[in-house]
Amino acid sequence: MLVNEVAAKRIELIWLQSVIAPGLPGVSRGAPAIPDVTVPEFVLGQAHLRGRRRALVDASSGRELTYAELARAVREGGEWLAARGVRAGDVLALCSPNSIEFVLSWYAASSIGAVITTVNPMSQQAEIVHQLRQSRARWLVTTSELPAPKLEAAARASGIKETFLIGADVEAGPGAILFGQPFLGGVVNGPQAELSPPDVAALAPSSGTTGLPKLVVLTHRSLVAGLCQAGALDRTAEDDLVAAVVPLFHIFGMQLSMHLTLLRGATLVILPRFEVGTFLRAIQNYQVTKARLVPPILLALAKSELVDDYDVSSLQVLTSAAAPLRAELAHACARRLGCRVRQGYGLTELAGGTHVGMEEGPDRPDSIGPPMPGVECRVIDPDTGADLRPGEAGELLVRAGSVMSGYLNDPEATKATIDADGWVHTGDIVTVDADGWFRITDRIKELIRYNGYQVAPAELEEILLTHPAVADAAVVRSPDEQAGEVPKAFVVLKAPASAEELTGWVADRVAPYKRVRRVEFTDEIPKSPSDKILRRMLIEREHDCDLTGTVVLVSGGGRGLGRLLASTLARAGAAVALLARSGVELDATVDEITRAGGTAAAAIADVTDPQALEAAVARLHEQLGPVDVLINNAGTIGPAGPTWELDPAAWWRTFEVNLGGAVALTSIVLPGMIATGHGRILNITSNAGGYRWPLRSADAASKAALAELTETLAAETRRYGISVLSVDPGLVPIGLTQSAMKSAPDPGTPSGWVQNQLASGHGADPDRAARLILRLAGGLGDRLSGRHLTVADDLDSLLARIDETKGNNLYTLRPRTDSAV
Repeated sequence: MLVNEVAAKRIELIWLQSVIAPGLPGVSRGAPAIPDVTVPEFVLGQAHLRGRRRALVDASSGRELTYAELARAVREGGEWLAARGVRAGDVLALCSPNSIEFVLSWYAASSIGAVITTVNPMSQQAEIVHQLRQSRARWLVTTSELPAPKLEAAARASGIKETFLIGADVEAGPGAILFGQPFLGGVVNGPQAELSPPDVAALAPSSGTTGLPKLVVLTHRSLVAGLCQAGALDRTAEDDLVAAVVPLFHIFGMQLSMHLTLLRGATLVILPRFEVGTFLRAIQNYQVTKARLVPPILLALAKSELVDDYDVSSLQVLTSAAAPLRAELAHACARRLGCRVRQGYGLTELAGGTHVGMEEGPDRPDSIGPPMPGVECRVIDPDTGADLRPGEAGELLVRAGSVMSGYLNDPEATKATIDADGWVHTGDIVTVDADGWFRITDRIKELIRYNGYQVAPAELEEILLTHPAVADAAVVRSPDEQAGEVPKAFVVLKAPASAEELTGWVADRVAPYKRVRRVEFTDEIPKSPSDKILRRMLIEREHDCDLTGTVVLVSGGGRGLGRLLASTLARAGAAVALLARSGVELDATVDEITRAGGTAAAAIADVTDPQALEAAVARLHEQLGPVDVLINNAGTIGPAGPTWELDPAAWWRTFEVNLGGAVALTSIVLPGMIATGHGRILNITSNAGGYRWPLRSADAASKAALAELTETLAAETRRYGISVLSVDPGLVPIGLTQSAMKSAPDPGTPSGWVQNQLASGHGADPDRAARLILRLAGGLGDRLSGRHLTVADDLDSLLARIDETKGNNLYTLRPRTDSAV
């Protein structure tokens, strides 16, 4: 059925009841009524009432369409397509960046019953061919701005009947027909189709929860249900101007930017792509009030100096989705732009959003918010399937009226995602608090989210394995500040090949967003007995710890734990600055790092000599740049024996090194961190700082004081965006501890005590300690600033329960009771 006034009047009452009412204050947030209509009827059914109100604006050219013009263009476009032979049930591929013509084409084709599959314009020819063949598309709508040879070859290889070109000013080339005349007049009447809500509306690309790309079958009913769910918690009104900068071919942009904005009678301000200046200019020129964005865009806005050049005071709410959003980034962007930033969550398999934070009331951008009305949720143990209690981390299951019909021609994948009771297994690990707000903590599915796009590791692994030099490969997600996550390949070689050669091999065969960005060569890919890649083991090697571009200063970096940390940080991409008193030991550490391909520089200094220390830090600054992360690791264990028998001067000297040295170095580095508005300080307290340490009272007391200093310093630096943590790496069998192990056993000596502790299983794994400190250096523990952490702590669990632990003491001595004391 075409969008017209009769259809509009038929659904007007249903629309008012189902969309407006649930969003009003004081109205129950039960499941909204889902009108029995198609997407074009639902979204544009009120267009005749809005007449001359602006519907679409092209921010680049200033071109505008009113709602009346939009409705007319959609009607004429549908008739023109029907006259060209497009019939209900035919699959029409729409491959275009954001534009007014994209919007018109979507509704025109949908209004006559065509099934739309949106194609990412950045896809490579082979990927486009795969999607066109998979969807059995007969028609292709695209723009002359895209590479013609690529699309023409893809159309020929996949059996496309005709290609239509769209654009404000285009000329039809060979093999293409200009799809623009119906919008300028000259309507050609074609056959009309009777559509119904159960009919398929879209075949949306998605990689599902694992595996190669799939096509999600979405009916008109599921898309309308998704809009009703999202609309119940969205305050968009007719006087809003919403920026459409995320791709409209993505379910997030299609449902939340395009459909929901026009459903509410607001104005959609369209940008073909994101550029900071262009986006800010559009906000200023059109007084944009809302935008749907992804975290990399928020990061660019939070950091850009261009923000000060534009008036962005009209902005009220930014909604981030498609990838996890850090609370720190949300707050930074909110402060920079003077608006609220909220986070949402959804899946293509659920026709868009299922959770979202509030536009008013609680401001909690670290959470994806409560479920939307009509959305049921469960949190289960992924291994046993048992339901979990609030605060316990488990897999999120969702059930809603918007659920997909399944994956096209893939019943096994459908069955693996939707269980017999209709629950969609999202593959995301979440916690839910007592107020019903959800927080994403991890994923069990393998997908990589690059700038909001989904990338399937299996697809990239398959391509890598076709390279003649590759014996085996595994691809995992690698954290990235700009993109959120990037694909990283672990590769086993059978012949010489460089990382550049392998990344180029993949880049020639996939869309730009799927490219492998990092390569690490390894001797073996960890696998289960059934030959399944154990990606979790690979991810844990660098879990949230890509430190490329980060300068880390490690004191006491010449040996023991300091050397281990320096090497670990360098492997994660950090440029490592080292301080110690021994030039020989420093040279050995630097040599170890540089031979492994890392970056390091060293300077000799005693942390108790302020002038030498300041000069050393200045030299390191000249070589590597300003310090982003400071690790106060330098220390001494001090005199041994009963406290009352120790030399007071020697006892106090331990404080000068362990506590005073940390204060001195922090005082030198901290002003630079404050000037840049970011930084991290990690104070290594050792096992002595949190447990009973017989016959080493100076070491224990000074390290405990360092933990207390951490808590105080964190409170002082919080407003500057700097986190401070104290870390007990445990009793690791390296460095000074290793020396103690070589001594003759004597329970009455400190060395004997250390030997007894290690023998009784109270030692710590050095690699685990280094991995904890690496993750903290990468910023994973910033929300815990001020806390005292130990190698035994589960950092992910602490972060998942952060609200629960905020009121606890940040530092607590935990004495051990064992026979060795």
